Amino acid sequence: MNCRMSDEQAGLTYRTFIDEMVKDARQSVLANRIAAHGHTERTNDLDLPLEPDEVLRKEFCEGLGPDQKVILAHLLTEEREGAFHDVLAYLEWAVSTGRLSVIGAHGSFASEVEDTMHGDYISRLAGHRWQASWV
Repeated sequence: MNCRMSDEQAGLTYRTFIDEMVKDARQSVLANRIAAHGHTERTNDLDLPLEPDEVLRKEFCEGLGPDQKVILAHLLTEEREGAFHDVLAYLEWAVSTGRLSVIGAHGSFASEVEDTMHGDYISRLAGHRWQASWV
């Protein structure tokens, strides 16, 4: 199997990968639950009682005011975004030290990193465009 894709394909695959990481990082289940229900706990199976730690978290959230709930949801989303960053930083380190290879559907795209995986992720998270040479 040929594990080398064209430079154009590799660049597109890499950009898509980073952009998907940004999109997924912004989708915090807990933040969405706070926005929809005012707390972080499951609401899809009301027949099962909440576990003791779930009850404590629900009570905590219900004790917050609306502005505090917005802040908590924002903090949870930021933490998720940070976790994605940390995973990408690890992947970058593992690739750069030869401990890991990153293979897309059509071959390796690790050589297409513009800055660093986590650096490109942070740039895209902040709303920066890809460099013109990448478009």
